[in-house]
Amino acid sequence: MRSLADFVNGIQPQELINKLQDALAEEFNQWYMYTIVRPFLVGLERANVVELYDTQAKDELEHHAYWLMERISQLGGTPDLVLSPDMWNHVATHKYIVPEVIHQNPDMNNITSGVDVVSSLYQNIAAEEGAIETYSNLELFTRDRDVVTNTKIKEILADEQEHLQALKDLVADIEATIHKCTPPPPCQTCAVEEPCSGCGDPLPTPVINPNIDAVGAVA
Repeated sequence: MRSLADFVNGIQPQELINKLQDALAEEFNQWYMYTIVRPFLVGLERANVVELYDTQAKDELEHHAYWLMERISQLGGTPDLVLSPDMWNHVATHKYIVPEVIHQNPDMNNITSGVDVVSSLYQNIAAEEGAIETYSNLELFTRDRDVVTNTKIKEILADEQEHLQALKDLVADIEATIHKCTPPPPCQTCAVEEPCSGCGDPLPTPVINPNIDAVGAVA
């Protein structure tokens, strides 16, 4: 009886299996990144970010990782490179990004302990960009050589691109809110806080810090 590996044209089956395990390790890392921070997020749009993370974590695990495991099995392989969490980073091309935690400062009552929403979004943007690179390379590797794998990889790649855009959209929403809620600095010539009609100098443009949380604390 022929195995599915016999129908992969011009590819060493173990080479493909190893590349699929690389992608699988990254999916496990990304699922964990979304999952571990959700109860601890603080900042603007927290509820929307939690909802997005829940949705995207489910995609990474149930729609991507599960399929990768099944495909590895179909090709006659085993997930020997990713059998425990401490192996994931050794296999993954794009490594796990440890979330940044804000710790309560007893001298500043307006700082809340937790994981800053904006910082977390930027970390997950970087991780999703890594996933897009991984699946783009897999798509090229399997093109015209393994139709089944290639078809699914294209679907996953489209998912990851949607994930990335959703994260970027939330960052844009938060930055727009910060911009609206932050008054411009005063005119440096006459110190007025409204657009200066006296000296005629333009007011400086406010600088938006992407690491500001909901109460104005900087991560």
